[in-house]
Amino acid sequence: MRAGRRAAGTEISDAHGYTGFLLRGQRFAWLLVDHLGDGRLALCAKAQPDWAEVGGFLAQAWRMTATKTAVTAYDAARSRPG
Repeated sequence: MRAGRRAAGTEISDAHGYTGFLLRGQRFAWLLVDHLGDGRLALCAKAQPDWAEVGGFLAQAWRMTATKTAVTAYDAARSRPG
């Protein structure tokens, strides 16, 4: 949330179960924390995604969820030449 607060002219509004980031009254991002009671964090923003960075987030989320055996097998398969 600090990044949103640092942007010049940003207002922060808490309503309807999420935190909104606004500039001149127009919402440009939403932060949802445990919105559906599933313990997850979601950030929705009006921005073009950096798909490489999104891929990194997905890989990290998978590693946090997968078993150690699955992670080890995945890493071994990726390190094989060919």
